[in-house]
Amino acid sequence: SLESSEILSTISKCSGNNLVEVLLFDVYTGSGIDNDKKSLAIGIILQDQEKTMLDSEVDEVINTVLGKLEEKFNAKLRD
Repeated sequence: SLESSEILSTISKCSGNNLVEVLLFDVYTGSGIDNDKKSLAIGIILQDQEKTMLDSEVDEVINTVLGKLEEKFNAKLRD
């Protein structure tokens, strides 16, 4: 019953100032996914206008996003 727009909006709000775009590019249901769940493939484009971002900076944003999605929606990163 959860709209993907809620997830994308949450990602946008917690990704920081270097967020350029959030893209939902695939929704999967079927083998390997519980019947009441969906797997969303989401791309997050980050860009600092003044310098190349360090891996640690990108990792910090991704960890913040994953933490917020887990807290708010009980979302899990698939293996």
